[in-house]
Amino acid sequence: MFINMLSCDESAITYVQSYDDWISKTKNCKDLKEFNFTNLDEYLNERLVTTGSEACIMMILYCYNITLSDDQIHYFQPLAQIAHKLGDLVNDIVSAEKEWITHITHGAPGTPITAIFLIMRWSNVSFGEAKEIVKRKCLELEQSFLSLSQQYLEGFGGLEETKKEAERYVSALQLLISGNLLWHIN
Repeated sequence: MFINMLSCDESAITYVQSYDDWISKTKNCKDLKEFNFTNLDEYLNERLVTTGSEACIMMILYCYNITLSDDQIHYFQPLAQIAHKLGDLVNDIVSAEKEWITHITHGAPGTPITAIFLIMRWSNVSFGEAKEIVKRKCLELEQSFLSLSQQYLEGFGGLEETKKEAERYVSALQLLISGNLLWHIN
Protein backbone atom coordinates (compact mmCIF):
# COMPACT_ATOMS: atom_id res chain seq x y z
CA MET A 1 0.00 0.00 0.00
CA PHE A 2 2.75 2.47 0.92
CA ILE A 3 4.69 1.74 -2.26
CA ASN A 4 1.59 2.55 -4.29
CA MET A 5 1.09 5.68 -2.23
CA LEU A 6 4.65 6.82 -2.85
CA SER A 7 4.50 6.00 -6.56
CA CYS A 8 1.50 8.34 -6.87
CA ASP A 9 2.73 11.08 -4.56
CA GLU A 10 6.30 11.47 -3.32
CA SER A 11 5.17 13.95 -0.64
CA ALA A 12 3.65 10.98 1.22
CA ILE A 13 7.14 9.98 2.38
CA THR A 14 6.74 11.94 5.63
CA TYR A 15 3.58 10.02 6.49
CA VAL A 16 5.12 6.68 5.51
CA GLN A 17 8.19 7.41 7.66
CA SER A 18 6.06 8.39 10.65
CA TYR A 19 4.06 5.18 10.30
CA ASP A 20 7.29 3.20 10.17
CA ASP A 21 8.57 5.08 13.26
CA TRP A 22 5.36 4.21 15.12
CA ILE A 23 5.71 0.52 14.23
CA SER A 24 9.31 0.60 15.51
CA LYS A 25 8.27 2.34 18.75
CA THR A 26 5.47 -0.10 19.46
CA LYS A 27 7.79 -3.07 18.96
CA ASN A 28 9.89 -1.71 21.82
CA CYS A 29 6.94 -0.74 24.04
CA LYS A 30 5.88 -2.69 27.03
CA ASP A 31 2.43 -4.20 26.80
CA LEU A 32 -0.16 -2.08 28.60
CA LYS A 33 -0.68 -5.01 30.99
CA GLU A 34 2.89 -4.57 32.22
CA PHE A 35 2.21 -1.07 33.51
CA ASN A 36 0.94 -0.33 36.97
CA PHE A 37 -1.12 2.72 36.04
CA THR A 38 -2.29 4.73 39.04
CA ASN A 39 -4.35 7.35 37.23
CA LEU A 40 -6.02 8.09 33.93
CA ASP A 41 -3.38 10.58 32.78
CA GLU A 42 -0.61 7.96 33.01
CA TYR A 43 -2.73 5.55 31.00
CA LEU A 44 -3.64 8.15 28.36
CA ASN A 45 -0.03 9.31 27.97
CA GLU A 46 1.07 5.76 27.26
CA ARG A 47 -1.78 5.33 24.79
CA LEU A 48 -0.40 8.29 22.81
CA VAL A 49 2.48 5.98 21.87
CA THR A 50 0.55 2.72 21.43
CA THR A 51 -2.22 4.21 19.28
CA GLY A 52 0.15 5.96 16.88
CA SER A 53 -0.71 9.59 17.55
CA GLU A 54 2.34 10.89 15.65
CA ALA A 55 1.50 8.80 12.58
CA CYS A 56 -2.07 10.03 12.77
CA ILE A 57 -0.90 13.66 12.80
CA MET A 58 1.25 13.02 9.73
CA MET A 59 -1.75 11.44 8.03
CA ILE A 60 -3.85 14.52 8.79
CA LEU A 61 -1.14 16.82 7.45
CA TYR A 62 -0.79 14.71 4.32
CA CYS A 63 -4.49 14.17 3.63
CA TYR A 64 -5.39 17.83 4.19
CA ASN A 65 -2.24 19.04 2.44
CA ILE A 66 -1.48 21.28 5.42
CA THR A 67 1.75 23.19 4.87
CA LEU A 68 2.75 24.28 8.37
CA SER A 69 6.40 24.00 9.40
CA ASP A 70 7.59 21.43 11.93
CA ASP A 71 7.86 24.18 14.57
CA GLN A 72 4.31 25.32 13.84
CA ILE A 73 3.00 21.75 14.10
CA HIS A 74 4.89 21.36 17.37
CA TYR A 75 3.21 24.53 18.68
CA PHE A 76 -0.16 22.76 18.37
CA GLN A 77 1.06 19.46 19.87
CA PRO A 78 -0.86 19.92 23.15
CA LEU A 79 -4.09 20.22 21.15
CA ALA A 80 -3.25 17.16 19.09
CA GLN A 81 -2.57 15.19 22.27
CA ILE A 82 -5.93 16.19 23.74
CA ALA A 83 -7.65 15.12 20.52
CA HIS A 84 -5.93 11.72 20.67
CA LYS A 85 -6.64 11.22 24.35
CA LEU A 86 -10.28 12.01 23.73
CA GLY A 87 -10.30 9.53 20.85
CA ASP A 88 -8.75 6.86 23.04
CA LEU A 89 -11.39 7.39 25.72
CA VAL A 90 -14.21 7.26 23.16
CA ASN A 91 -12.74 4.02 21.87
CA ASP A 92 -12.56 2.62 25.40
CA ILE A 93 -16.19 3.53 26.12
CA VAL A 94 -17.55 2.08 22.91
CA SER A 95 -15.46 -1.09 22.88
CA ALA A 96 -15.62 -1.94 26.60
CA GLU A 97 -18.14 -4.78 26.25
CA LYS A 98 -16.28 -6.26 23.27
CA GLU A 99 -12.99 -6.00 25.16
CA TRP A 100 -14.49 -7.93 28.08
CA ILE A 101 -15.97 -10.64 25.85
CA THR A 102 -12.67 -11.08 24.00
CA HIS A 103 -10.79 -11.11 27.29
CA ILE A 104 -12.86 -13.88 28.87
CA THR A 105 -13.16 -15.83 25.60
CA HIS A 106 -9.37 -16.14 25.49
CA GLY A 107 -9.21 -16.99 29.19
CA ALA A 108 -6.95 -14.03 29.96
CA PRO A 109 -6.32 -13.34 33.65
CA GLY A 110 -7.50 -10.14 35.34
CA THR A 111 -9.37 -7.52 33.38
CA PRO A 112 -8.68 -5.73 30.09
CA ILE A 113 -6.49 -2.64 30.27
CA THR A 114 -8.82 0.16 29.24
CA ALA A 115 -9.99 3.34 30.95
CA ILE A 116 -13.25 1.66 31.99
CA PHE A 117 -11.67 -1.32 33.69
CA LEU A 118 -8.87 0.72 35.25
CA ILE A 119 -11.38 3.11 36.82
CA MET A 120 -13.41 0.15 38.07
CA ARG A 121 -10.27 -1.10 39.84
CA TRP A 122 -9.06 2.27 41.17
CA SER A 123 -12.43 3.55 42.35
CA ASN A 124 -14.16 0.28 43.23
CA VAL A 125 -17.15 1.21 41.06
CA SER A 126 -19.43 -0.74 38.74
CA PHE A 127 -19.01 -1.00 34.98
CA GLY A 128 -21.77 1.56 34.39
CA GLU A 129 -20.35 3.98 36.94
CA ALA A 130 -16.89 3.70 35.38
CA LYS A 131 -18.36 4.47 31.97
CA GLU A 132 -20.00 7.60 33.37
CA ILE A 133 -16.69 8.71 34.91
CA VAL A 134 -14.96 8.27 31.55
CA LYS A 135 -17.76 10.16 29.78
CA ARG A 136 -17.26 13.06 32.20
CA LYS A 137 -13.53 12.97 31.45
CA CYS A 138 -14.39 13.12 27.74
CA LEU A 139 -16.48 16.24 28.31
CA GLU A 140 -13.66 17.78 30.33
CA LEU A 141 -11.15 17.06 27.54
CA GLU A 142 -13.53 18.40 24.92
CA GLN A 143 -13.96 21.66 26.83
CA SER A 144 -10.21 21.89 27.26
CA PHE A 145 -9.69 21.31 23.53
CA LEU A 146 -12.19 24.01 22.58
CA SER A 147 -10.80 26.65 24.93
CA LEU A 148 -7.16 25.86 24.12
CA SER A 149 -7.93 25.88 20.38
CA GLN A 150 -9.06 29.46 20.68
CA GLN A 151 -6.05 30.44 22.80
CA TYR A 152 -3.54 28.74 20.50
CA LEU A 153 -5.05 30.26 17.36
CA GLU A 154 -5.10 33.73 18.92
CA GLY A 155 -1.46 33.35 19.96
CA PHE A 156 -0.33 32.00 16.61
CA GLY A 157 1.76 34.57 14.74
CA GLY A 158 2.69 34.77 11.12
CA LEU A 159 1.24 35.74 7.80
CA GLU A 160 -2.49 35.59 7.14
CA GLU A 161 -2.00 32.59 4.84
CA THR A 162 -0.16 30.71 7.59
CA LYS A 163 -2.89 31.57 10.09
CA LYS A 164 -5.46 30.04 7.72
CA GLU A 165 -3.36 26.87 7.55
CA ALA A 166 -3.30 26.77 11.35
CA GLU A 167 -7.09 27.13 11.42
CA ARG A 168 -7.41 24.27 8.92
CA TYR A 169 -5.14 22.13 11.08
CA VAL A 170 -7.14 22.79 14.24
CA SER A 171 -10.32 22.07 12.28
CA ALA A 172 -8.83 18.77 11.11
CA LEU A 173 -8.05 17.88 14.73
CA GLN A 174 -11.70 18.56 15.57
CA LEU A 175 -12.70 16.24 12.75
CA LEU A 176 -10.38 13.60 14.17
CA ILE A 177 -12.39 13.71 17.39
CA SER A 178 -15.82 13.62 15.76
CA GLY A 179 -14.70 11.12 13.11
CA ASN A 180 -13.59 8.71 15.80
CA LEU A 181 -16.99 8.95 17.46
CA LEU A 182 -18.81 8.45 14.15
CA TRP A 183 -16.61 5.46 13.33
CA HIS A 184 -17.72 3.79 16.55
CA ILE A 185 -21.41 4.58 16.10
CA ASN A 186 -21.53 2.22 13.14
